[in-house]
Amino acid sequence: MTQKFDERNVFLNFPFDKSFEPLLIALVAALVSIGRKPRSVLQVPQAQANRLERLAEAIAACPVSIHDMSFLGAPVRFNMPFECGLAFGLQLFAQPKGSHVVLMMERQRHRLWKTLSDVAGRDHIVHARSQRLLITGILAELGTGATRPPVPAVLSMCKPLAEVARQHQKDNGTKDVFNPLAFAELVTQATVLATALGLIPA
Repeated sequence: MTQKFDERNVFLNFPFDKSFEPLLIALVAALVSIGRKPRSVLQVPQAQANRLERLAEAIAACPVSIHDMSFLGAPVRFNMPFECGLAFGLQLFAQPKGSHVVLMMERQRHRLWKTLSDVAGRDHIVHARSQRLLITGILAELGTGATRPPVPAVLSMCKPLAEVARQHQKDNGTKDVFNPLAFAELVTQATVLATALGLIPA
């Protein structure tokens, strides 16, 4: 089934690494707090023969994609730069040209220009693996005017969302949140929290 385009969709490309979990939580909190809908490769079925096509459809269904490159290195993870390349292809060749926005994140300034030299000079969000810096960067890039909530308000969502993640792992016997059910639950609970804080309309 073709993925449905939604102006609120944001495709997330992130490492499935336990140490990235706090940053994923911050990323979901920041996006939901400005009325965006986080989407992920986790929502693309693993076993399908047409997985590549489904992945491309998932990215194309989002006007924005965010790619965290902070885990590139040893061991090399090829899926993440591959997904980033698909997004850049969409940005360059979709009609109208440039209708897809690609945002990149790294933990250190200028490190991205070494690991992916083709994007040297391109601005990116530097988070230093800090939830506050990541949230600040996302709000600066995608939040506008009245839709840009205070950073402390969004940061306050991270602790209860971390508890949601822990409870999900306990209830389902999983070691992390990198599965479709956990990702969906994080987005749902972030929406509940953002609504309760008055960041998004009920």
